Amino acid sequence: MLRSLTDVAIAFIELLEVEARQLGHGLQRVGLSLAFMWVAACVAAAVLSAAAGFLIWSLYLTFLAYFKPAAAALLTGTALFVVIGVAGWIAVNSMRRRSSR
Repeated sequence: MLRSLTDVAIAFIELLEVEARQLGHGLQRVGLSLAFMWVAACVAAAVLSAAAGFLIWSLYLTFLAYFKPAAAALLTGTALFVVIGVAGWIAVNSMRRRSSR
């Protein structure tokens, strides 16, 4: 009786060891996937920032063709302020509609 109980305990401990090893491999895969997603998100943010910068620069150069540099900078800043304000207003209104449902 005691021998069979020890055999069951040893088998249970070996099963725990195998399951822990498999869990470790699964966690490594999840960690690697999360790291890859983080790197991809950082690259996407950098590309998006560069694209926005080029868009703003091109807007400034367009205004520069018609106005003095100070006026072109003022108009570019005003245009960005309006775009960001409208985007913020849309975001706030969409959040209010979701919370009122």
